[in-house]
Amino acid sequence: LNPNYRGRYLGPLQVSYIYLKRYNDAIPVCKKQIKLEPGLFWPYLNLIQCYIALNREKEAHEVVAEVLKINPKLSVKYVAKLLSRIEKVPDENLLEALRKAGLPE
Repeated sequence: LNPNYRGRYLGPLQVSYIYLKRYNDAIPVCKKQIKLEPGLFWPYLNLIQCYIALNREKEAHEVVAEVLKINPKLSVKYVAKLLSRIEKVPDENLLEALRKAGLPE
């Protein structure tokens, strides 16, 4: 493992926990990656999805405000476009969580 990119290894772990619906396990991993790489918006999106899944909407809204400071043009449509490049079918659970948390369409 490359020690210069230690935060990047946390993304797949977050996604694995989310797919297993282990949201409480994913949250500290998201926060750790945010601390290591504050300019990367993916861990913020994963954190939003976890908070929405756990009915912690207030916290999800707060994370949306934080991520929009990093990228003010971030939107559900933009995330869907990025996901379509990565996955054959974008993760609708993530997109719906982002909508519910108040990310602009």
